[in-house]
Amino acid sequence: MNLNIPDKFHKLLVLLGLLLVGYSFLQTEKSQKNYFSKIDEYRKISDSVSILELQIQHNRELIINIADNLSKTYNVKKVIKYNDSVIYFNRILTGSEKEKIVSDSIQKLWLNYKKDKFNLTLLDKKLSSANEYLNEQKDLKESYIKNYSYSGIIGGIFFFLGILLWMIDGESNSSVRKKQHEKIYGFCQSCGENFSSMKTYGSNKDKSFNYAFCIKCYKKGKFREPDLTKEEAKKRLCDSKKQKSWLVKKLYKIRFSRLERWK
Repeated sequence: MNLNIPDKFHKLLVLLGLLLVGYSFLQTEKSQKNYFSKIDEYRKISDSVSILELQIQHNRELIINIADNLSKTYNVKKVIKYNDSVIYFNRILTGSEKEKIVSDSIQKLWLNYKKDKFNLTLLDKKLSSANEYLNEQKDLKESYIKNYSYSGIIGGIFFFLGILLWMIDGESNSSVRKKQHEKIYGFCQSCGENFSSMKTYGSNKDKSFNYAFCIKCYKKGKFREPDLTKEEAKKRLCDSKKQKSWLVKKLYKIRFSRLERWK
């Protein structure tokens, strides 16, 4: 693949402008997505905390009800004591057989309850850390957006300045061409190769562009190889197309027969 390097300053400005605007847009979009992904993570932890709090509240009520029912059934004192915010479990290791039965029946429920309470503590800690990290990401995102906005603005300025200079250059070239009444060719009328950013126009004696010949064949109003014959030029062109298909070779041979220098 041939990579054409901009051969004009205004083209370079347009290219730089597009690259800066595109880069700024992509980086801003990336920072936004990263920030919103952190919000999703925070919400997931927050939802887990809410669900676990409901589960703990349900288990607390379940333990109280079961403990009260067992105490009434076995006619023993209650092993669960509680108020609005705190619940206690009085484990009975020595006592009557009925008291041990009630205590052992509550033991498993109590352990699960305490385990959920511990997991809630861990989730609260994780949620607090996630909140702090989210705030840091928010500040970082806003900083990135601000910086990339400046890059985008600079890129926009480069782009529009390049377009403006391009239009001015186009008008200038158009007037020069009209003045010279010079035909514009798509390929060199000496070697037959296409014009490109790597193979530019030749130059006349007044340093203006010569739109018929490339710089490798024609410079300052003279052919670089004035003694070059038609047969030698044709052989060079054919040799340069050895790796091409037969159709391409055929087309270049037809092109060569029509070149202005060799008519």
